[in-house]
Amino acid sequence: MREKLTRAQLAIGLIGLGSTWEQHYREAVRRLSSKLCVRAVCDAVHIRAATVASEFRAATISSPWQLSQRRDIKAWLILDPGWFGIYPAELAVWCGRPTLFANCFAADPRRLTELFGYAIERGETLLPEFSQRFLPTTTRLRELIATKLGVVRRITIQVPTAATGTAAAQTWLAEQQADCVGLLDWCMCLIGQPAATVEFDSGAGGSRFQLTFAAQPAGTSPDLPVAEIVLTQHSNPASPEPRRLIECERGSATIASATHITWQTETEQADESLTNERPPFEIVLDQFCRRALGGLVPVPTLTDAVQSLAILQAATESLSTRCRVSVKSASSH
Repeated sequence: MREKLTRAQLAIGLIGLGSTWEQHYREAVRRLSSKLCVRAVCDAVHIRAATVASEFRAATISSPWQLSQRRDIKAWLILDPGWFGIYPAELAVWCGRPTLFANCFAADPRRLTELFGYAIERGETLLPEFSQRFLPTTTRLRELIATKLGVVRRITIQVPTAATGTAAAQTWLAEQQADCVGLLDWCMCLIGQPAATVEFDSGAGGSRFQLTFAAQPAGTSPDLPVAEIVLTQHSNPASPEPRRLIECERGSATIASATHITWQTETEQADESLTNERPPFEIVLDQFCRRALGGLVPVPTLTDAVQSLAILQAATESLSTRCRVSVKSASSH
């Protein structure tokens, strides 16, 4: 028998049950059972949908359109839509269903930009997943920036790849597009300004994309903030995480993994392990639930998503032309 919702719970429908569900959201949904209740499950593989629906005492739905007819389901969680592509997200915006669009940045950037623009015009809640903003080390870094390190001047991210050079950079942009967009957003979020230009360069030290940002309103340095994404050759690129060096006004920090950060100023230094912090995907889902229930929660915006896609487009263009490329502002899309 279906459980009765409490006033604090959000009735949701799940769409797509692939690796994103298994690796990131299954346990997050369980841990947040006081805030959400799965009412319907839709997947391209019917037996997989039926199995998860049985687990959560939910209904099995055959298509996103059928889900859109369920007025009792107030929000959607789109994970691995498979051959549905971005259609479920387009339908959610059209139907006015608040939606968390996880793993969205693997889709065609132009179609995503159009979708996000459509959602902005309609004023609908379509939350793109920027999980890197909520890594334990990112949360700690933001605290340090506010209290000890000061504003960010330069970011260097070393990304392990099988090779370097133009061809390797093209492969990385194409095959790791979602991770790339996540890193671009991460840089923009920490610096607090959209990127103004992108330039690609390849040499003996590796291949790099250099992002130059607009001056910070309260900045005291005459130099513009810069972020570099450097592709470094590694024998096993699937294993190591990107290494991030953040140089700030009064110190610096190094992030070696999602849970390990070292930092220093002129008078202090520390090596911190953050293994007891909440997983980033649980935070993303928690914020979405609170926003969908009407809370004023500061979450990543669609404008942020459009801006990150514009940087991706500029990076792709700079790779092909070997020239510095200006980034279109989100308002010009």
